[in-house]
Amino acid sequence: MIQLQATMVSAVLAMQRISAAGSMVLQSLQPIRTRWQVFCGQFQHNLTHPPDPESIRNHHVAGVAVIGLAVISFLEESKGEKAGWIRYIWPGMMFVMGIAIIGWADPGTWPDGPKSLAQDIEAIQHKFFALFAMSLGAIELFRRLGKLTHKAWGYVFSITMIGAGVFLLFHQGEHAHIVHLQHLAMGSVGVAVGLAQAANNGKQIKSWLRLHLYSLYILSLGLLLLFYVE
Repeated sequence: MIQLQATMVSAVLAMQRISAAGSMVLQSLQPIRTRWQVFCGQFQHNLTHPPDPESIRNHHVAGVAVIGLAVISFLEESKGEKAGWIRYIWPGMMFVMGIAIIGWADPGTWPDGPKSLAQDIEAIQHKFFALFAMSLGAIELFRRLGKLTHKAWGYVFSITMIGAGVFLLFHQGEHAHIVHLQHLAMGSVGVAVGLAQAANNGKQIKSWLRLHLYSLYILSLGLLLLFYVE
């Protein structure tokens, strides 16, 4: 129990450092983000809805979190069996992301406001994805604790990412053209993340590129979210 508490404290401190580093990264990338927004403005024709500041903020915050996952994944890949307590940060961050989405992704809608979930289909989707993220975090935590040992559990995340990526590839909606382009990019990278994780699952990889391809794809997804525009 004492060891578990120490591990949790270490994980919380590590996430605080990652959050602080993420804030610094956001500030340093502001000039690049401004130029990117100007470039993307060229593709914002057929706009049926104005940009949603809350949606943009949620994507950017998610981008910082996903970049954090990429860093943790890279460290896990590099250290292998010697990763130690670092292995528990990944599922911990999935729990934090899920809780954050449930609590703050939809201002004005339950539990952050008086509006009922039944009146907001998009909020229901967000809550579903949040619970799904927390479920993935639980599965990965029990895998790392040695409670889920069957090989099939190692492919749950891969299948989820491939499914989510395919969903984005075929997702339709009343969005600006640039949003559809970003969905295509995110969907493609999501599928790549799932395939890379499945290809490396349970194998000893000697090639540096193949070993870190999974975390590099996650980093790419995080950057797409971080620079998301509408």
